Amino acid sequence: MLAAALLFGGASALALLVGLGGREVAAEVAAGRYQRRIVTVGARIDLDGITGTVVDLRAATTEISTDADGTLHVPYSTLLASPLQVRQQSDAGR
Repeated sequence: MLAAALLFGGASALALLVGLGGREVAAEVAAGRYQRRIVTVGARIDLDGITGTVVDLRAATTEISTDADGTLHVPYSTLLASPLQVRQQSDAGR
């Protein structure tokens, strides 16, 4: 009986942990679906003093090759919450 109670308690704790942690990941994936309409691979972006080129759109982050700091992975929620200037690849020379 005690073993069943411990097993049930452990399973409940694990389910709660996965459920709460999964909510944040699901929010990033949903934000990414919207953000992919705005940002494309090859676009030049300016975000809170970071300037760079989008090199990949991942499940929960945008990978940016910056002019100064190398490669950054920026969560989609950050892109949505901050002022963002996007220059598409064809606009980069302007």
